[in-house]
Amino acid sequence: MAAGARKLNTTTVVKWHFAVAILLFLLQVVFGMLSVTHYVWPDVFYNSYVLDFHVTRTFHTNLLIVWLIIGFMGATYHLVADEGQTEIRWLTLALVNLGLFVAGGVAGLVGYMFFHYWVGREFVELPFLLDVAVVLVVGLFLANVFGT
Repeated sequence: MAAGARKLNTTTVVKWHFAVAILLFLLQVVFGMLSVTHYVWPDVFYNSYVLDFHVTRTFHTNLLIVWLIIGFMGATYHLVADEGQTEIRWLTLALVNLGLFVAGGVAGLVGYMFFHYWVGREFVELPFLLDVAVVLVVGLFLANVFGT
């Protein structure tokens, strides 16, 4: 191993999960404040689709769900490693899985914001390919947990 190179361990994986969860929580607060601002003063963001109430409320709600899931994934990794007195079996896969989950979420929100694929639905419903990606991410997470 090269001098100064760091070995990947479960603590690093858990820290990344919690860091992403905290970032998403802060984004949820921002979108919540934008929703409240638009609700109290409707003319503040007049003619702005990106900052419209239904868009900011949708992002606020979906960010809540996603940061909770990512936080629970990190907590699960920590608990399994701590109680099992071992490292997570596939550490790199756990970080790749986190990246895939975040990339899928960003793709869904960007598609909702700029490509208007919601077809009149109240909340973000991902296109079929992103639904498949979410199922793949959850499957890889469960495989990593049960493999440990």
